[in-house]
Amino acid sequence: MKKLDEIMELMADEMADFKTTILELQRLSDKLFDLSIPITTEALEKDLNIFLQKQETESQERDKILKGIDKKLKNARLIPNYLLILFGIMEYLI
Repeated sequence: MKKLDEIMELMADEMADFKTTILELQRLSDKLFDLSIPITTEALEKDLNIFLQKQETESQERDKILKGIDKKLKNARLIPNYLLILFGIMEYLI
């Protein structure tokens, strides 16, 4: 009989804990349903336009840098001018 009373007491405690947990879950569930996150196409389009403008700016900067590198490569020489002058003088002296 003593063990049966202990078991009943433990069951009552567990049921009380279970009830408080269920009430907490229900409260959180209600809070979740009340919380709304509106996602409209306007917000998405705005974010997309901002992203595309940023990409365009970065692309323009990259193109500018690449054009500068291309210009430098076109003007670059394999042999510097001073070496050509030096070899010209050496040829003249020899």
